[in-house]
Amino acid sequence: MKPMSLYALFNNNFINNILIMKKYHVLTVLFLFLNLSNLEAKTATKAPLSEIYEPANTYISSKPHLIKMNAEFIHYSGLCTTNDYNGCTLADVLNDINRADDFKPEVQIKFTSDEYYTENTNATLRQRGGQSSRKAPLKSFRIKLNKKIPLWNSQRRIQLIKSFTDHSRIRNKLSFDFFSEIPNIPSLNTQFINFTITDSAQYKQGLYTQIEHIGKEYLSRRKWHKK
Repeated sequence: MKPMSLYALFNNNFINNILIMKKYHVLTVLFLFLNLSNLEAKTATKAPLSEIYEPANTYISSKPHLIKMNAEFIHYSGLCTTNDYNGCTLADVLNDINRADDFKPEVQIKFTSDEYYTENTNATLRQRGGQSSRKAPLKSFRIKLNKKIPLWNSQRRIQLIKSFTDHSRIRNKLSFDFFSEIPNIPSLNTQFINFTITDSAQYKQGLYTQIEHIGKEYLSRRKWHKK
C-alpha cells in the first residue's frame, strides 16, 4: 500500500473532525450566533445598544480551573411525599426521573466549596434537567442557598450540569465562553466543578459544569435590575 502523504492525512483528519462537529451541531450553533451578531449590528433598534452592554468583568476571564464542591446531606425525621420532603434521602433525589409530576424531592444540605464555608445547614439540593437527562445514570443537580447567607460567586442558585452525552465534558463551557466574546449577545458564566455528595459516606460525582442561573442575581451582576 502506498504510504499516505502528510497533506492527505491532514485532509482526512480535518474532514473527520468536521463530521464529528457537525454531529454535535457545534458549527451550526456558532454560525447562527455569528450571523445574529452581524445582523444585530446592521439593524436599527428602538433601544440604544449601550442599554444591553454588559459591565467590564461580567465574565470570569481567568484560565479554567477545577473547583471542589461538597453537599453534605442533613437528615430529618418525616415522610418523603409531595407535601413533606423532610424524610427524603439521596436515593429519593436520584430516583426523581419524572419531571412532569408534582413530586420533586428536595433535601437540606450543608454546602461547602473552595473558599466558601458556613457552620450550619445552609442550602437545599434537588435533581434538575429534562426527562432524558433524568434517565441518564449520572444526574444533574440544583443547589439553592438560603436567603440569609452570602452568595456563592454572586449566585444563589447553583446549577450543576453533567452533560452525560458529551464525552469531552467541555462543550457547554466552551460554547458560553465563545458567546461571551460576541458583542451584544449576553452569555453565562461557567465553572468546572469536582462535585462530592456526603451521606454517611462520600460519593464522588466527578466533573460537572456549573452554569450561571438566569434570575435576579444574573440581572444585578449586569446592572440591569433597575432598568
